[in-house]
Amino acid sequence: MLDKKVLRDHFKQVCQLYAQKRGISQLPEKLIWRCIEIPEAGFDVLYARGEVKRYLPLISPAVDDASIKKIGTYSVEAGICIFVYVDGKTYLTKNREVIQSLQDLGYQKGDYDVPLSQRGKIKDNEDFAQLWAQLRR
Repeated sequence: MLDKKVLRDHFKQVCQLYAQKRGISQLPEKLIWRCIEIPEAGFDVLYARGEVKRYLPLISPAVDDASIKKIGTYSVEAGICIFVYVDGKTYLTKNREVIQSLQDLGYQKGDYDVPLSQRGKIKDNEDFAQLWAQLRR
């Protein structure tokens, strides 16, 4: 049985190879630090009307042809951006410079539900909520 680290490393290599073939570039190091990775287990958002919605990464290590095409895509709503990076991880940001860089680097617009764009609050994940609160616009 393969361990999780081996599977994650293989997944990352597959994603990076796909990104390279499509000409999708990495963000400058200073900008990736202005993003947060959506945890593998996802996170819940509590919205004003009491609705709780769970958000998961847009692709997982069990990548298939349809999901790998999400690498290098993003959606923006209300100044918040969700995107699938060259490493296959899904990130969130509210930093305008990151969003502009994604566009400049050739990331394609997707049609994804953007977490926290409707004034929701992160529920039951205090560490993730603190990381989000600390991100600069």
